[in-house]
Amino acid sequence: SRRGHILHQQRGSFLFQSLLALGVIFAFIPFLSRGLSERNLDARMYSATRQIDVAQTAARIFIRENAKNIPYDTTIVSGDDFSDLLEPYGLPLGFVARTAMGQDIALVIHKTPDSISAYLELTGGGLSGIQIAEMVRRIGFYGVASDDKILVGIGLAGVYSDVVRRNEPDLDNSG
Repeated sequence: SRRGHILHQQRGSFLFQSLLALGVIFAFIPFLSRGLSERNLDARMYSATRQIDVAQTAARIFIRENAKNIPYDTTIVSGDDFSDLLEPYGLPLGFVARTAMGQDIALVIHKTPDSISAYLELTGGGLSGIQIAEMVRRIGFYGVASDDKILVGIGLAGVYSDVVRRNEPDLDNSG
């Protein structure tokens, strides 16, 4: 009888310890999942800023090399056309014009007889205001938030420079 009482006490103690352990685990799951979620968001933002940086560089090279052939007024290139247009200028093969944050990337070029300017327009993705602000901060100097979009300027200083001619067929005239 004494042995039965001790076994019953041990079973009760084991059950209590198990329930306590489960309670502790369930108490920490929200903290753990929030930490994992924040790391996942951070990784996606990092990946998105790398994609934007690569697209920005390819667009800059494209515009510098083709400034004379770009039509006047506003030209918008997005989707598969974006990738097809910029792949020869440094965009990786198979590049998808959508960031890791789910934003669509479009290239917007404004050309007048006097000047040319361009920017990347990131739309969609359902980002909150705080997430948009964080993306703009990570993009840096050329990034700006505009409503629910992010605009990323493309620096084109010296677009018409003769030194930056890669497609010059006449070697004597080549920079």
